[in-house]
Amino acid sequence: MDFVIFQHGEVAGKVTKEWFTWGDSYKVQVLKEEMETIVIALVIAIDCVKSDQAAASSAAGAD
Repeated sequence: MDFVIFQHGEVAGKVTKEWFTWGDSYKVQVLKEEMETIVIALVIAIDCVKSDQAAASSAAGAD
């Protein structure tokens, strides 16, 4: 699960998922300091959506 974040065609940040950890861990590299808050917010939003999808899949499989 790797992401590259662009701003006006230039790379503003990179996100990679760290494997073999207890829980979800991400390595976040911010290349444009002014984009730091947005990059972190995107990582949180993506993780939340993935968590919601996993919970929905688990609930559907329990029926």
